[in-house]
Amino acid sequence: MRALLLILLFYPFVSMADSCPNMVFSTKSLYITIDVDCGRNGDSIISIFKKTKNGQLSNQKMYEFKDECSFTFDKTNNVTGFVCHIHGRTPFAGAKYKLKRSGTYIQDCGEIGSPTEMPRMRYVCISGCGKFVPKVLDQEDPCD
Repeated sequence: MRALLLILLFYPFVSMADSCPNMVFSTKSLYITIDVDCGRNGDSIISIFKKTKNGQLSNQKMYEFKDECSFTFDKTNNVTGFVCHIHGRTPFAGAKYKLKRSGTYIQDCGEIGSPTEMPRMRYVCISGCGKFVPKVLDQEDPCD
């Protein structure tokens, strides 16, 4: 049942993982995802879950990314990171993140064709990184 719930919850976001990876932060008690909409600010969603003692996710809260944060761009309009306003409702409030490459991974989701080597990306907190602010958001596995 838990697996089905997670599949239904994240299914719409997985399809865009190739070009716009979703980002994840997880601790023993918290699980946060950012459903990234290629930096267009409009449809990106921050989902925050509490983890129960047995590891199940509960108490989901969802926030529109554009209400909490905004993406930053370089001169060629590529996403370089994001910044969140100080009075936000998420753990990212007041923090600034930079998008960095973190090695590569082999994407092989069982599709026809050869596996592809892809860059693994992560958002790293560069300012406003207080005690309760996630320091790193890792790329979600695109095959999950």
